[in-house]
Amino acid sequence: MNSVRVLSFNIRCEYGGDGPNGWEYRKAQVLDLLRTIDADCIGLQEVTPMQASDLFSALTGYAVMNIGRDDGVAGEATAILVKEDRFDFVKKGFFWCSETPEKEGSIGWDAVFPRIVVYVILRDKHTRQELCFINTHFDHVGKTARRESSRLLIQKAQEIAKGIPIVVVGDFNARPRTKTVRLFEENGYAEARKTVDAKKGRPKVSYHAFAYDPNRKDESFMEWIDYIFTKGMRAIAFEIIATAVDGRYPSDHFPLLATLGIED
Repeated sequence: MNSVRVLSFNIRCEYGGDGPNGWEYRKAQVLDLLRTIDADCIGLQEVTPMQASDLFSALTGYAVMNIGRDDGVAGEATAILVKEDRFDFVKKGFFWCSETPEKEGSIGWDAVFPRIVVYVILRDKHTRQELCFINTHFDHVGKTARRESSRLLIQKAQEIAKGIPIVVVGDFNARPRTKTVRLFEENGYAEARKTVDAKKGRPKVSYHAFAYDPNRKDESFMEWIDYIFTKGMRAIAFEIIATAVDGRYPSDHFPLLATLGIED
């Protein structure tokens, strides 16, 4: 397989309470960003039905798997987009982050909302190499839920991938040194941003609440909670997309972009 460019992006759900950062003011910016980046595999989080309608009808060249957390259809969704001219689908599916992962809408441990993991097995049309691409969004409140969701995802990924390379992207709502994140490292995953040289001056946060200012030193209310993990692949390049247009960011999270290659 040649290198693969993957993007993880929490687009901030549309719910009517963001004022000047509302979806109606950001949607063209998000669409332009996705078109410009032109990633091979994209994982989006917090996709509402309105946002899905606005984006997926206008974004050509991608096969879309958009799974609502309530029952697999309804509710805030976790989406995977894959370049149609690059990959064939071998397998796809999803499960809930709970003690009963196959039960629709199940809420796990101390979580507030149902949370899901969406996955696809892809086959490169040219090299025939396979890849498991996984996208998720862990609970924002439940510490136990986040930790146990990591355990569940890692276990399920091993069963699903069966030895082929794995890429896991998403909003984990967990800081770098928490058990939620360390579990991936303890199970043989690498965090993409750590395996390449850091770019000087790039943001040290992925969540910024629409308030990031490169000249502001106080980032205490911001956090790094979004990740790209790999197993059987290595990061060749990593970038956090911190572009504002007329002072407005496309989301309250920065998109993460990694170029990945198969490990030797």
